[in-house]
Amino acid sequence: MMRGCVEGLGSKGDGLVRTADGLLHLPKVLPGEEIEIADGRLHKIVVPSPERVEPLCAHYATCG
Repeated sequence: MMRGCVEGLGSKGDGLVRTADGLLHLPKVLPGEEIEIADGRLHKIVVPSPERVEPLCAHYATCG
């Protein structure tokens, strides 16, 4: 598992994270967030962005 910081957003709204393996495009993250990555996927948001809000819909985790 490794840590990274979301540097910005890609053209499809995905978070851009630089790692030793290259640039990762991760969904559901915001610029400035510190995250943990496992197997090239988001494992956990360690330090959330102040812009992060709770989703209005209870089905957000399923639908996106």
